[in-house]
Amino acid sequence: MTARPDSPEVADAAGSWRSAYVHIPFCSRRCPYCDFAVVTPVETEVPHRDYVQAVITEIGMSPPWEPLDAISVGGGTPSVVDPALLGDVLAALDARFGLAPGAEIGLEANPEDWRPRRAEALREAGFRRVSFGAQSFDPIVLDALGRNHEPADIDQAVATARACGFESVNLDLIFGTPGESVASWSATLDRALSLEPDHLST
Repeated sequence: MTARPDSPEVADAAGSWRSAYVHIPFCSRRCPYCDFAVVTPVETEVPHRDYVQAVITEIGMSPPWEPLDAISVGGGTPSVVDPALLGDVLAALDARFGLAPGAEIGLEANPEDWRPRRAEALREAGFRRVSFGAQSFDPIVLDALGRNHEPADIDQAVATARACGFESVNLDLIFGTPGESVASWSATLDRALSLEPDHLST
């Protein structure tokens, strides 16, 4: 868990925005291009609950701070963890630091496992924003990236997030995959924009 800066001088230099990042390293599988700190079921036997409890313990050890304007839960794939456990993390951050009115609370997710029941539970847990690892709308590029979803899964994930009341939806795209053409990238952008996301990242 990262909640910095924690000195008044640095905080003043950074402005009044206060945010916390919580890393959830768990993924159902490891993508071949990924160099983030992640673990898959075959790489660790640590239960999700034990990891989350360790995060909550660390939050409790953090010095008091100002109310948070934003919380970002990334990874890894936070959405593979029980929404109730992620809700416990949000509750711990709120108890320790407080949340500013309208705080931005978001998590990262994969399109293929974003189902209505899970999305609803995450929304009820307090998440308001979601960033989907879409990467591409070209099946050939998705295969080259070792992704486990189809373009239609992205469409469905965005629709489900909207239906469940998420206030902001981001699509994360990858440009320049070996073998990807300009035409393919252009088609991916067109398809992404047609979904009217609130944000695009590459």
